[in-house]
Amino acid sequence: MSNKNASATNLSPEVFARERYINRMEANEKAAAAGGAYDQGVPPYRAKNGLFAGKKKWWWIAGALLIVAIIAVAVGIAVSKSNKKDSATGAVKSDKNDPSNFEKDPDLHQSFYAMCYTPQDAQYDQGCKASIDAVIEDVQLMSQLTTRLRLYGADCGIPSLVLEAIEKTKVNMTVYLATWLPQPSATDATATYQRQVSELTSAIKQYGVDHVDGVTVGNEYLLNGGSETDLISKMADMRTTLKGLNLPKTIPVGTADAGSMVTTSLAQGSDYVMANVHAWFGELPVDQAAGWVWSYTANQEPASALQASPAPELFIAETGWPTGANATQFETLGAAQAGIPELNTFLDTYVCQANQNITAGDKFSKYFFFEFSDETWKDAMYGGVEAHWGLFTADRKLKTGLTLPNCSHP
Repeated sequence: MSNKNASATNLSPEVFARERYINRMEANEKAAAAGGAYDQGVPPYRAKNGLFAGKKKWWWIAGALLIVAIIAVAVGIAVSKSNKKDSATGAVKSDKNDPSNFEKDPDLHQSFYAMCYTPQDAQYDQGCKASIDAVIEDVQLMSQLTTRLRLYGADCGIPSLVLEAIEKTKVNMTVYLATWLPQPSATDATATYQRQVSELTSAIKQYGVDHVDGVTVGNEYLLNGGSETDLISKMADMRTTLKGLNLPKTIPVGTADAGSMVTTSLAQGSDYVMANVHAWFGELPVDQAAGWVWSYTANQEPASALQASPAPELFIAETGWPTGANATQFETLGAAQAGIPELNTFLDTYVCQANQNITAGDKFSKYFFFEFSDETWKDAMYGGVEAHWGLFTADRKLKTGLTLPNCSHP
């Protein structure tokens, strides 16, 4: 899913959203048609579901001042208690002076190979309100689900926030950093991209690369009309930039796009390829979704990445299931139905089996689950189900009725 800011395009948010939706639908209808026969070589997915004169006036003033003072003290104490309460009873109970000391949630399990993540309030055109405390809390929660994250951009200091949070919480976590790549036709395309490169390199200089698995250039750049040649060139530029930092290890540089946009030539210019594969947009019933995701990845365009020489690592960049929409009419798409029961079905039939496939060496099963939490800003920008893919609500609560799978991941 795109985390694009509409300010980086010449289109109005409404027009951009509509065109993006049409692009996505066309690509995924094509994917559904191509990957419909999901029984062809599919691993066996389980079927689970002033002062005054006079003494009197003076006493009135003194009394009033005393009352004000008492109220002020009371308010101060209340605020102090409230702040302490917020710190101790938020989404994660932890030691504010040592974020590595936090209480684990028994309902969360280290079952996900990798997770898609965008911090709340980290949109450039909305003022960059993301805070380190909030990201720390996110990382504390996500560390109970997975050991790998992928990001979507570098605006608002996202790379620094995430790397600092990992450092402070001392969790076992690595991350694929990212730079958003605007369309060349956007009026501020160069400035937007360079701003993000600056944010990313600044974070690497400060926090190092011990927790960095890769740098992803662009997300759905090709789906939204970008040039493959331009994208490959930008990846090459990023490698040059990283090499100039004299890092202790080589950081792979890749890209993420709709599965239908993956080609061998794109893979030839990538160290890794991430393909977004969503059965929802293929209008499939959820009980067919898990098998279809694997089959489409293994038998259609994403598989062409492995024909490059050398072959890059292939990931499913996004896969998941929405739990709702911004309006009732958008809660269904063909045979696909959004909801908590449906997400439970997808979790139950996909996650643990995919983990087993990865452990067995399958090249088409490495996935980033979409996504950690709902992104409410997308309701206004895109509408439909776009804001409703999270395992957690925007305020970091596991969605009511959701049961997470309990199995190990490689």
